[in-house]
Amino acid sequence: MKTPNLSEHAGGRRSSVVESAYTYLSGRGEPAPLDTVVQHSLALHGKLPGRLVQEAADLLRADARFLIDNCGVCSLANWDLGRKLIDEAEFVVFDVESNGGRSGRHRIIELAGVRFGASGPTAEYSSFVRLARRLPRFISSLTGILPEQLHDAPPVESVLDEFAAFSNGAILVSHNLPADLAFLNHEAIWARRPRFPGDGLDTMELLAALVPELKQLGLQAGLAHFDVNVEAAHRALPDARNAAELFRRLTSLAKERGLATVADLRDFVIGADNRGLPRRRAELARWASLNLPALPGVYVFRGGDGGALYVGKSKSLQRRVRSHFTGARAARKTWQGLLEATASIDHEVTGSDFSATLLEIERMRQLQPVFNVQLRRRSPPRLVRLGGEDDPVVGCVSEITDDGGVYAGPYRTAAAARSLAATVRRVFGMPSRRRRFEIDSALNYRAARSFLLHGSKATIELLGAASDAEQNVARKILRQLRRVRSVPSPVAGGLAGVRAIIFDHGAGPDEVELFAIEQGAVVASERLRQPSRDSVRAVVERMVDAGKTSAPADVSSVNSVVAWLHQHFGDDNVAIVRGTHDFDRMASRIWRRVRELAFA
Repeated sequence: MKTPNLSEHAGGRRSSVVESAYTYLSGRGEPAPLDTVVQHSLALHGKLPGRLVQEAADLLRADARFLIDNCGVCSLANWDLGRKLIDEAEFVVFDVESNGGRSGRHRIIELAGVRFGASGPTAEYSSFVRLARRLPRFISSLTGILPEQLHDAPPVESVLDEFAAFSNGAILVSHNLPADLAFLNHEAIWARRPRFPGDGLDTMELLAALVPELKQLGLQAGLAHFDVNVEAAHRALPDARNAAELFRRLTSLAKERGLATVADLRDFVIGADNRGLPRRRAELARWASLNLPALPGVYVFRGGDGGALYVGKSKSLQRRVRSHFTGARAARKTWQGLLEATASIDHEVTGSDFSATLLEIERMRQLQPVFNVQLRRRSPPRLVRLGGEDDPVVGCVSEITDDGGVYAGPYRTAAAARSLAATVRRVFGMPSRRRRFEIDSALNYRAARSFLLHGSKATIELLGAASDAEQNVARKILRQLRRVRSVPSPVAGGLAGVRAIIFDHGAGPDEVELFAIEQGAVVASERLRQPSRDSVRAVVERMVDAGKTSAPADVSSVNSVVAWLHQHFGDDNVAIVRGTHDFDRMASRIWRRVRELAFA
């Protein structure tokens, strides 16, 4: 077995190995030997080299979220915090202000927190965060924060380090914790810093659980219930102070009801918000809300032995994984075995939904998860298939297989695919599955193949070059071909379609990814940080000129890419390469959209 180099996984100060270890222990709920944690983090089996275990131990010890005792047993630091009495624990109530409402795309511009214990507030933290892009006027008007206040502010890396030190050893609290924690952890991902733990307390959840008769759960409504009237500040420190006051009132109410420890508070919230779900599913749904980012990526359900059970991808990891444990998805009988067998959930963040599709293909090939086969769904038949010369049947199919056939599509609708298949059978004299017969000549097959792959013009040229012996057949086909009024075009980037360029958010802020797709395969890809008009134009020019490709041998990859292209046909983030005559218009359109993606 090749020994992995953990520095390859570390990504600077943030390590995917460390995050996988945190996810594993969070799902396990109890300490585990260090080598077991490393095995699950790296998906390895068997005895691990001592060097590898030592490297992992160094990474985990450098992260304040982990504890490793002298016997090599690894646990999470917040487990001890959860067992503390409410009056003995320390809390940090925090709030963020951002330049927009969408975590994962917009940035933090101010972060503040109030640290307190049983005796009251002990410290406060507040800082602006440097913003490289323009601050929207409505945000400045809402918060009172001026652009010049952010120009000389500390970079986000420094602010995250300072806040991590400020909140060390305390339990994080916020009003609407999933939203504020998402902003905080997205910045941590981009800055390659350890993520903040997702086992804090949400004053909105506590308010709903302890005061169920209250209809409005906003911060002002909660304080008004306790006869504390405040104005909406829309600034981080005043809002953190107000949330701290609400939390103090709620914990007093909780203690009156017999809730003594932090763990009691968490259990009470889960019990009040499970909507009839089994407890394990309710816990996992809440874990997904607080620990997974609302970003595109790939997730892996793992069993108790660390083996992969199911691999999936989504535009929002948080929403998709949570849906497995709530609502209609969790109620399906086909999912029950999977949910019962799941011990932990890994995830990897990507820049865009398309890059998540590519990563999902790679992980499925690598891990071979059994539930992906059992839960597989077939899409409607939107491809047209022409069999090999020995059996030239024409029909519609849902996906390609490695059977020597010729495939075209996908087409926008199943009706369009069926119409094209009927045209090929009529014009070129091809058989169907229901009506099989010998074709007139090899020219019929060659012409049908050319028509599907290259269109009418190339087929007419092929027929014009027919031999003397094939002239009668050629003329017959030409007469039929001239009667064809219209032929549906396949989706760009698909099989027998023109090239497509996909562009979307990158994995980091102010970053975009571009992919050139042809024949269901990636022929070129590039990533741009803080793109300019000239850099985008240069990338598009290279992608238009990139060499052609034939469909790769891995048909599962082609099927996944083709399915994605069909699903996103007509999206603003997909451009069709129609030729050099249309280059300027296409490049300008891509730049306008890229500017929105990178700097919105």
